Amino acid sequence: MTSKPIEREAFDLVIPQLKAQGYRVYTEVSPQLLPKGLGNYRPDLLAIGPRKNLLVEIRQGETLGEISRTVQEFLRENPNWERKVFFFQARKSDDLQAVEEKIIIEELFRSKQLLKDGHSGPALLVAWASLEATVRNQRYSEFNRPQSPGRIVDKLAEDGTVTPNQADMLRRLLKARNSYIHGVLDVRIGYNDLRDFLAIVASLQSRAIDLF
Repeated sequence: MTSKPIEREAFDLVIPQLKAQGYRVYTEVSPQLLPKGLGNYRPDLLAIGPRKNLLVEIRQGETLGEISRTVQEFLRENPNWERKVFFFQARKSDDLQAVEEKIIIEELFRSKQLLKDGHSGPALLVAWASLEATVRNQRYSEFNRPQSPGRIVDKLAEDGTVTPNQADMLRRLLKARNSYIHGVLDVRIGYNDLRDFLAIVASLQSRAIDLF
C-alpha cells in the first residue's frame, strides 16, 4: 500500500496506463466492489479488464511485500484475478514536477505574443522556462531538479538535439537572459535569435505546433 502523501502522484501515473490497456479503474475500493474471499485485504486500486481483473498495489520502494494466505488462496482459486504491484519512488523535496505539454505550448504562444508586442525581455524569460519544462518532461531523471541554463544548452548540444550553430545562438541568448534578470533591462536581445529559439522549443514538443 502507498502512503497518502505520494498516493495522488502515483495514481496519476498508473491509472492512465491501466485505462490505455482497456481496464476500468476504481480508485475507491469498497468491500462491495471486491470479490468474496479476500478477507480484510484492500488493494490501492481495482482494475476490471478485458482478460483479467487486477488487484493493484502501489508500493514505495522496491519491496514486493507479502500477502496473506487468504489472498494467495483466492488467487489460486480464481485465475481471472491477478495481483499487480507498481513500484513508486517518492520525489525528493527539491525535485520539480513535470508540466503538462499543453501548458508549455500555451507559454510558447505567450512568449511569441510578448515578442510581437516588443517585450523581448519577458519573452526570453518565458521561452527559457518553456525549454527547461520541456527537457524535464522528456528526460526527467536527468533534469528533475532546477538547472542552470548553461547546463541545459551544453547537454542539448552534446547529444545533438541542437546543432552547433543553434547552440551558439542559445548561448548568446543566455548572456542576454542573465543580464536581463540582473537588472540590465535595456540589454539587446536579437529578434531573430529569439524567434529561432521559440521555434526550437516548439520542435521539441510531441506534436507539431504552428507557432510561426
